[in-house]
Amino acid sequence: MKPITAAQNRKVFALCKQLNMSGDDRRHLIKSVTNKGSLRDLTIDEAGAVIERLEAILDPKGFEKALSSGAAMTEKQRLKIIRIQIDLKMSSNYLQNFIDKQLKKPRALAALTAAEARIVITGLEKMRQWQTQKSMIAA
Repeated sequence: MKPITAAQNRKVFALCKQLNMSGDDRRHLIKSVTNKGSLRDLTIDEAGAVIERLEAILDPKGFEKALSSGAAMTEKQRLKIIRIQIDLKMSSNYLQNFIDKQLKKPRALAALTAAEARIVITGLEKMRQWQTQKSMIAA
């Protein structure tokens, strides 16, 4: 198995720059695609898979395909869910029940895909908006 080429390495960095991805986001994407933590550990084929995923994200039609392929949620998504949980003063059990109802199946927070995390975040944001409106009416 041949290691990643210099050209592939440059292409990954260029695509990540186009997407304004941080180093952590890049490493998370690499891990979700290849289960390896670093670009330098990739083979030519694995680097090709990472490049394909990045190109799919850049293409608006490919973005939905990339998300539906089972990519793990990003750290940014996980933190957003936790921030909203804190804002709403939700217990862990309440959040878990909310996730299960949103996805219509039991799913642990840590096991969410990027697409599932997006669904949960949208639901939580609607709940936060509703609570804000409710408190404004009461005031």
